Amino acid sequence: MLTEFQKRKITNLFNIHDLNHDGVLERSDYVEYTRRIGGKRGVGPGSPQYDELLKQFLGFWGMLEHMADRNQDKRVTMREWFACFD
Repeated sequence: MLTEFQKRKITNLFNIHDLNHDGVLERSDYVEYTRRIGGKRGVGPGSPQYDELLKQFLGFWGMLEHMADRNQDKRVTMREWFACFD
């Protein structure tokens, strides 16, 4: 059972990952992470650095989807996120 403190921290982490603020985590959130970080680093799609960054973010998404997406709809809801940590 998660404590109230843990729930607040986990909610905050979910919100950080939910880049488009639609209340679910999806592959597109991690593609957007790549775009933003790539832009900050001055690298764009097609460059080896960008492709490696995208590979890393999509690898994280794949792991998260496998562990947390209980109904296999290619989305992780807040409820699924909590269940993954609980």
